[in-house]
Amino acid sequence: MAAVAVIATASCSLTGESEEETTTEREVVLLEKKPETKAEILDFFNRAVNNIKASTPGVSSDHEYSVKDVDTGDVPEAKALIEFAKNFSEALEETSDKREYGEDLNDFLPIKGTDGVSYLTDADIAEAEITDVEDDRFTYEVHLVLNDGKETMQNAYDFEIDKSRVLSTFADYKDTLEVSDYDVSYAGGEIRAR
Repeated sequence: MAAVAVIATASCSLTGESEEETTTEREVVLLEKKPETKAEILDFFNRAVNNIKASTPGVSSDHEYSVKDVDTGDVPEAKALIEFAKNFSEALEETSDKREYGEDLNDFLPIKGTDGVSYLTDADIAEAEITDVEDDRFTYEVHLVLNDGKETMQNAYDFEIDKSRVLSTFADYKDTLEVSDYDVSYAGGEIRAR
């Protein structure tokens, strides 16, 4: 029987023990065989990560937002927009939190306010891959590539960016550009878990 004893999602690192606990007391998700199909891999991932909230391990979470470099040519408005986005993402990136072993995780891990971490379905997943972790016959690494779209992303992540806060930040760039509203697209979502 293969077992997963430690799970990490997105940029969370998880440990299932305090100083008084041992690894044998952690809950595990058992498998009769290694998942092979996309549906089997997703089922394994959902069961494993949703087990986290029930087993209440010690958890730390760091949220990071980044903006990739974009060639804007000589367009000053585009340069200003990229500069704004980088500055705003740096301001958002400083969020982190921690819970000790045994603490309630329902309002800590995504999806907040629920008893689960992932509500992803087969329709949400473009690709799924599972690989053995070198030198550890009891652990797998799961890589999921998500389909684009807000509904898919919200089945695996919490989004708490305040639109009014974003728009007020644009006010600092009023000499170069003026923004009264914006839309968000959700694309390029990936999950790696071990």
